[in-house]
Amino acid sequence: MQHFNTMTAAFDLPRAIQQTLTYDLATPTGYRALLVYLMDLLDWADFQIIEQAASFSDTESTNLIGLRGPYTRGGLLLSTAIRPQGTADATQWTVTEENPRNSTWRDGALYAHGATAGLPDLLIKAHAASRIDRNEYKQPLILAGLFGSAAHVSGIMHLMDSGVCAPDMALVGAGTNLELAHTHPGELDLRIEICQTKTSPPAGEYTYDAELTGPMNTDAISRANRVGRTLKAIHSLRQQCVFSVHQLSAAHDKPPTFSIATNEATPPRSPDLKFHLARTTPGSAEDTILSAFTAISPRLMQLVRWHRPLWSRVNSAPSLFSAIRPVRDGLEFALQHWPLPGENTEVLVQDVRSEVQRLLPEHLVSRVDIARSVLPFDAAGKGRLLKTCRRGLYRLGIPPVTGHFPLATEAWLLPAYQVETVVFGPGRQAELHGRGNEHVPLNHIERAADLYEYVIRRMCCR
Repeated sequence: MQHFNTMTAAFDLPRAIQQTLTYDLATPTGYRALLVYLMDLLDWADFQIIEQAASFSDTESTNLIGLRGPYTRGGLLLSTAIRPQGTADATQWTVTEENPRNSTWRDGALYAHGATAGLPDLLIKAHAASRIDRNEYKQPLILAGLFGSAAHVSGIMHLMDSGVCAPDMALVGAGTNLELAHTHPGELDLRIEICQTKTSPPAGEYTYDAELTGPMNTDAISRANRVGRTLKAIHSLRQQCVFSVHQLSAAHDKPPTFSIATNEATPPRSPDLKFHLARTTPGSAEDTILSAFTAISPRLMQLVRWHRPLWSRVNSAPSLFSAIRPVRDGLEFALQHWPLPGENTEVLVQDVRSEVQRLLPEHLVSRVDIARSVLPFDAAGKGRLLKTCRRGLYRLGIPPVTGHFPLATEAWLLPAYQVETVVFGPGRQAELHGRGNEHVPLNHIERAADLYEYVIRRMCCR
């Protein structure tokens, strides 16, 4: 098979990918402009297009569906979730002139925010399908771009329950580095709220606002590192003066901030923090909450580790405290956990609730809620689709590697619908998405397009 045969394709794939990565999904205007551009591309590629609302509350959760072949049950689903995520600060984007949306080709790779995530994969699949004459299709082909922060949950649910398609097989897009994945973790986001029964007054008459300095990457590990650096910086400050902490906040896409109240006329010094005089009066002090959290968080991490299946404790992704948010009379700590196949998350949540309550002092109260719970994906390591993908990679000269992908996708739901599912895609999403100079190699784009064409021909054209 020739690489990257564009003679029969409907559009220039590298140029189309570069264009789509310039749109800002965080703004309604950019989001809508992207959908219009994609619908034009699918129209040129001879797809029947359906735009489907994927949420009753979020107007920016949309399924963009392209159909080819007969309108019957069965066939192949090519799905890709496009979930907006913040990116690194501009200083981390050295290749794109400090602009993450200035998509730039350099040294055989495309650099841009989202280069390893869903959009390139969606276009690669559309391009591969457009190489095949519509009269050759004997089985349905469903191309689905699932847009929204919960696309891998509500988006795929709406698609499968809508009656638009009933596929037998699905290739789910993710930046697997051209490896075939038949397992991946779920997502369990817990919100641990710790509040005071009695408010604590400020520790002084002078109030200073503090902000953590340093690079801003938005991947989960970087977010957790910022939380850890902030708590460590607060601990170090206590060696310089007496103060109370107020309004601590560590969001996913912003530098952590907090205020201190002290009797010192000048702010303390820290290599990790910048201070300025506050303009507002501080609320209740949060020091007792932070002390309690510092004491219980190691125990919670230990509890989570021991809930892992025995076979996974060495290679599993670590659980992380990735954010802190002020709430009335307290703080809310976000615990991100990626449960693996065989892990009982219901028991884990019950144990976390019990342990938090047991370890807290009497003057503090707690509440543990589930913000998001997505099951792990665990498919049989065999089947017609997986064998076809392995054969296609072998024909392309790529050693077919089958294994575990460390991020959650919409694949978790599909086995419940008796859909044979494989996760695959270009780029190294787990390592690069949300970080500066995120990029996808051109040869990954070419090889992925060739594999998709190979799979489509064998699943839908025979």
